[in-house]
Amino acid sequence: MSPPGFNVSAMSRDITTWARRDQSGLKEPRHFVSTKPRPVQNEENLYLAHLIVAETVYVFESFYEIDRSRISEAIRSLLAMEPVRVIGAPLLLRAVALYEGEWLHFADAYLVAGAETTGVGKVASFGKAISRIPTVEKIEP
Repeated sequence: MSPPGFNVSAMSRDITTWARRDQSGLKEPRHFVSTKPRPVQNEENLYLAHLIVAETVYVFESFYEIDRSRISEAIRSLLAMEPVRVIGAPLLLRAVALYEGEWLHFADAYLVAGAETTGVGKVASFGKAISRIPTVEKIEP
């Protein structure tokens, strides 16, 4: 059962309207939503799963070819929207910072952020870029 106020279809629809193909055929966002999306206005709480954020990053990056600084800005804006609630927001914000600043794939950034925020300090991954991050130890799986 979904938490009260959880509206996946409205969130997906609103996120995907942030970027559209322009008339020249380039994959550039026309604008970013600056006000609350209409379907969300009457919601008291809108719970956003980390997986939805990861999928959003993937779609923005692979389909719309948006650069990571703009993707990071969009995700931070989404998380700051009044009705949006995220369980474990510090982990997700750290993952966004690593994704943008350290040029990690979002999945690797999420793993590093998880290792940092939980105090585990180790990440088992085949990803070579994780070795550049001094706050965690990369171990081969």
